[in-house]
Amino acid sequence: MNVVKHTKYIWELENFVPESEIEYFLGMFQFYNPELKEEFRNSDRNNDTYVLDDYPDIDFQAWKWVNAANEYYLKNNQWAYYNWDKTQLTTSSRDDDGTVWNGQNIVRMYNDNDSYEWHGDQSPFNLSEFSYIIYLNDDFDGGQTRFLNDKLTVTPKKGTVLCFPVDHYHIHKGVKVSDKVLRHQSSGMDTKTNAYSDRIADSIILYTPSTGTKFDYKVGYENIDTGIAGLAAGLLDLKGLGDAMSKAGDIGKTFIEGVTKAAIEIALPGFGAAIDKGLGRSINPNAELVFKNVPFRSFSFPFEFAPKNEKEKEDINKILSMFKFHMMPEKAGEGYLTAPAQFQITYMYRDGANMYIPKISRCALTDMSIDYSPEGVFTTFKADEKGAMPVITKMDLSFTEMEIMTKETIAIGH
Repeated sequence: MNVVKHTKYIWELENFVPESEIEYFLGMFQFYNPELKEEFRNSDRNNDTYVLDDYPDIDFQAWKWVNAANEYYLKNNQWAYYNWDKTQLTTSSRDDDGTVWNGQNIVRMYNDNDSYEWHGDQSPFNLSEFSYIIYLNDDFDGGQTRFLNDKLTVTPKKGTVLCFPVDHYHIHKGVKVSDKVLRHQSSGMDTKTNAYSDRIADSIILYTPSTGTKFDYKVGYENIDTGIAGLAAGLLDLKGLGDAMSKAGDIGKTFIEGVTKAAIEIALPGFGAAIDKGLGRSINPNAELVFKNVPFRSFSFPFEFAPKNEKEKEDINKILSMFKFHMMPEKAGEGYLTAPAQFQITYMYRDGANMYIPKISRCALTDMSIDYSPEGVFTTFKADEKGAMPVITKMDLSFTEMEIMTKETIAIGH
């Protein structure tokens, strides 16, 4: 096997799958003749799709390849290693010996002039972390996998596994082919964070604001009174003062006096204090701090835009419109609304995530404020056919994470 590291994240594992196993797989594929999912073909996904869920013999063989590639990639890629504890292969089927395998394997067949336009790899039901494309043949022209942001083109080679993250950065396409192309693909790394559809609607790259790198970690605790006063309050709430004294039993005269005085204080505020003053003492509250909850983390990002040309004017308007559009719900029939989009925020460094900045889980955009006169004076550029663009526009975004922090999320870099 030869490993080609195109970037820190896009790896090719050449000759990873033996030719004999590929021939065996293709033989089983031809024998079982899986159902063609015609509903998967559209103007963007212009190829034939076969889902292997209902064909356990083929599915298991595919899972073994993906599992081996997944293990190698995650254990040898320093960046991917941080995601290891969070990711596992989606399980849906079980072999006779108890082995559980992935049910997210698909085979795509590219016939003459077929292609796959720019897209991100997502499962319809799970949030995927990594994708693995296994090239099952290479006797064709075209069919390369092209990555948009890295300006990278990978040529298919039989038995090679192409590994890369599933995120907003690694948008890719399958180039139009001549003759037939067979490739097995799995996006079976399920973080199990939610059951949202993971179609990438839009991507926006912005500068990091000076006050947008603050991370708060909080844990909620509650002050509980476990002393005599607390006991008296609980007993008084249940059955009254007399019952409180009887429940004290043989604890002792001093304790009974304390409970009695505390209960009287609850029933007659100020009376217990008078007793304390006369005796020169007070009840020990024996307060304890008890864990209560973990609040959701929130993030605020202030941005200021000052366009210098017509293109930047258009870009600013698009940015404002995209955030407003995706934060809102959509009508779903009479009287119903679908949930708004979720946002994946990533701090980037060059061509990938900045591993020195903690991760942020998927977020809801809860508040957006736009100020067209942030300096107190409303000024615009020279008017055109659309109107007059403000010289400075300030946008404040407030996000709230969709999951709470735990030891597990901290361990993988949050």
